[in-house]
Amino acid sequence: MEIFFLFEESSKRTLYSLYPSPFFLSLYFDRICERSQSENRLRIRGFFFLLTKKIPRSIRGMHEVEKLFSLLYDKEEYSKIQKRPELFWREESVFRVRVLMRENGLEEGNYVLLAPSSVWETKRMPASKFRILGERLAKESGKKVVLIGSKADVDLCEEVGAGYGINFAGKTNLPELSFLVSKTALMISNDSSPIHFASAFNIPTLAVFGATIPDFGYTPLADSFFISEIQGLYCRPCGIHGGKICPEGHFRCMREQDMDKMFEAAIQLEKGNVK
Repeated sequence: MEIFFLFEESSKRTLYSLYPSPFFLSLYFDRICERSQSENRLRIRGFFFLLTKKIPRSIRGMHEVEKLFSLLYDKEEYSKIQKRPELFWREESVFRVRVLMRENGLEEGNYVLLAPSSVWETKRMPASKFRILGERLAKESGKKVVLIGSKADVDLCEEVGAGYGINFAGKTNLPELSFLVSKTALMISNDSSPIHFASAFNIPTLAVFGATIPDFGYTPLADSFFISEIQGLYCRPCGIHGGKICPEGHFRCMREQDMDKMFEAAIQLEKGNVK
């Protein structure tokens, strides 16, 4: 509550015509001229009467960027706006990553990024499958394979990349990671944040979907991408963000991923042949 009142008090000192706020009631107490909230995202029950405008939010069928833009623009407007995120870094971030790249023989376009982790277990393709893909890419694509993740992912990345890959897990902060991503030839990731880092720089992307589905709106925004998924599986999706364990106990959405198909897609993405 203390945070809310501090936020509400500070907002009174500024005049707004449109004020997207994480604190719903502050919009009312501040008498903001237009208060909007996505209908199925409202978590505080009983305050609908405070709204001057309600914007329907579909769970499926729209990219998340379009859902967010719909809070600010009419459809005719946001359909013309660049939808890729923009990421920035400081010179010290560039310097540090260039040192890491030089120490590991990396140059722009001569490496592939492999991101095998996710905070949701059912979004993770098994390490053994990532290893098959990464090892084959290292042998046959002519590119180095770099594994990325947080400090918590060091062991996972070591398991996936032992003997062929370069483990950068835990070695970069987010601005440094964004620069590293901007120089890669290809991003391979589960349905997780590295997809969106790659989208910012229009990097070809191979996205692996398991418990979740592309129709939720978190697909790559790069010009070239490929989505690997098990279509027609009766239990998909089992949650909008995935979960800790497979509710059905079989985890077919990830265990049945076709590694030959994924490898071929990765090669074609590198060549710019996948749209």
